[in-house]
Amino acid sequence: MAVKFRPLGPPVLLEDAAPPPASNDRGVTGYDIRLGFEWLDTTNTKPQLYRCIDDNPVALRWVRLTDNFDGEFNSTFIGNGGFYATNLSLFNCGFGENALRDVTDGQRNTGIGSNAAANLEDGQRNTAVGDFALCSNAGGNGNTAFGQNAMADNISDYNTAVGQGAMERNSNGSRNVAIGQGAMAYGTSGSYNVVIGVGANLNSTGDGNTVVGHQANAGNYEYCVVLGAYASATKNNQLVLGSSGRPLVTHATAGAVSEYLEVLVNGAVRKIELKAV
Repeated sequence: MAVKFRPLGPPVLLEDAAPPPASNDRGVTGYDIRLGFEWLDTTNTKPQLYRCIDDNPVALRWVRLTDNFDGEFNSTFIGNGGFYATNLSLFNCGFGENALRDVTDGQRNTGIGSNAAANLEDGQRNTAVGDFALCSNAGGNGNTAFGQNAMADNISDYNTAVGQGAMERNSNGSRNVAIGQGAMAYGTSGSYNVVIGVGANLNSTGDGNTVVGHQANAGNYEYCVVLGAYASATKNNQLVLGSSGRPLVTHATAGAVSEYLEVLVNGAVRKIELKAV
């Protein structure tokens, strides 16, 4: 077996397998090792690829990039606890302790932060930024998580969560957008939702809802539009504006027969008549 020694150019082969050297002893290596050079150690059952990160001649420093290396390697990992990628795992970037730790066949994933996408194995095109963001996602595809614990339990596809704890407990819901600290934090399912606001749709498992406002909530109902702080749906396919705790201002008509809601339409004030049911 031979060790592939790769400077910034075509690979160079050494005759004998060996771990990366601790010092730049040309009599041992036969090379003048420089920053960025890569070294493939085939002495173990699992070949290990290293990169030189400090070319001090007396004390070379190396970072282990991956195990099981047997082909082209186009991924970058910086941090402790990871680097189990195979040659089928391409174009991944992991920065932080255990970031993308378990990636095997996954491609084009980015994990930044401690344990970001740590359990990802064969998912593709995921982006996790923040400690434990997407950390349980093993095979989900196309997810984007920004914030500590964002989508921490997610195993589904095509979700976007922005904010600390956003969609933290979601496991089976897909194609959701949650923006705000704790948005959709405890709903384990529910798909095709758009949720904006701190704590909005906190425990909801319904599908197809649009929820905007601080702690606004569609509950387990479906296809609702809920707008306003603390606004809550009470049935499916419902439009909800405001809440009893934070009501919209209404005005009485002449004689107090009914009320109306003032809205601004194309720069002009309009009145929507309101009748109790």
